[in-house]
Amino acid sequence: MRTLFACLVVSLTIATVAVAQAEPVNLSQAVEGYIYFNRPGATPIGYHSDFGRCVALAESISPSTSGSTPGLVGSIVSGMIADAERSATFQTQIDNCMTVNGWTIMRLGEAQGAALWHADPMAIEQQLDAWVGEDHPPGDVARPAFANDIVKYGSVIDFRFKEFGQSMHSLSLKALDPKTQASLPVSLYYINADAWSKFIVKPLKAADAARVAFANSGDAIVVLTIVEPAVDCRICFVFQRLGSAPTVRAWNEDRRPDIFGDFAYSPTTLVANGAKTYVLKIPPGRWRALRFSGLGLCFGAPAFDVGPGEVVYLGRFDFSAPTMRLDMNVEHAKSELVGLQNISGPIKPATWTNLGATACEILQPNYALQFDNVAFEPGYHLGFGPADTSHPQ
Repeated sequence: MRTLFACLVVSLTIATVAVAQAEPVNLSQAVEGYIYFNRPGATPIGYHSDFGRCVALAESISPSTSGSTPGLVGSIVSGMIADAERSATFQTQIDNCMTVNGWTIMRLGEAQGAALWHADPMAIEQQLDAWVGEDHPPGDVARPAFANDIVKYGSVIDFRFKEFGQSMHSLSLKALDPKTQASLPVSLYYINADAWSKFIVKPLKAADAARVAFANSGDAIVVLTIVEPAVDCRICFVFQRLGSAPTVRAWNEDRRPDIFGDFAYSPTTLVANGAKTYVLKIPPGRWRALRFSGLGLCFGAPAFDVGPGEVVYLGRFDFSAPTMRLDMNVEHAKSELVGLQNISGPIKPATWTNLGATACEILQPNYALQFDNVAFEPGYHLGFGPADTSHPQ
């Protein structure tokens, strides 16, 4: 890989979407074994473009927890890992970035992988260049390309990063030469989303919701219901109000709260028939899904708009089924808002839009989420680069 990457564009594209995988995917753990990337029909130019940008992204949002200086790629390849947490975060970011970009992670057998691992980096690069676009590349599929894995119950989302160990051997990283490493950007558009109380909107208690006044206050009301397995509290959306630019916090512009969610630690407005309903009074604007149970959604996420004085139903999120179901039937919402006629009367369904990539958070594993049967913003694409024929394949 000998291409210089002068900048990292935060509008993303995907070439293909793979079929749903048979096995659960752990989106917070790096893939183990001797791995490389494949996308049938891809060229080495397209591969180096995507991989280099994913490395730059990982370098930028995986800062050292021990205060060490940048240059993680060389440390990983040489085996001198001074910061295990950052190392594991780093490779996880690359794996997720590449799969969202449409790449499948392939894993070679032990003997073949070990032999290639000990070859000269240029020889590794030449071999990977021959495999990246093959229809039937050697090895087994370790992780398929992006398939909206988050919505599938049983996909593992474990946010305790494992230590970077001897079982992780990224052949793509091993082939990354020092000259290219030095050319990668050391900074990227990112935002470190705080969880301080002054930024957060908390759900209203039922008594407060019954007497809430908002029509003339410039605020809005949102309602959502969550159904989840009784023993599984991993279903925790966090939404963020967008600022004027991807790296600008709305709070910093108007000093009004710009985050709500993480409902595992929030009061519930109403509970009925195993469903939890939350009513929140929020500033108007465009609100984007920022995280899902700790998994950052900077590669693509749904969003909704709400205006002053509006009462908007975000839906009934049912996580008890194998695949998440989103029910936008307002009549269901009205039946759940018992005793809250001031809210159930004017309520209307939210209009969701799937948005593309935005700034990523520091020290978060990142991925993408799409809602089915929801419009995509104009020009929507996952991955890096413009969604046109000029993008290297």
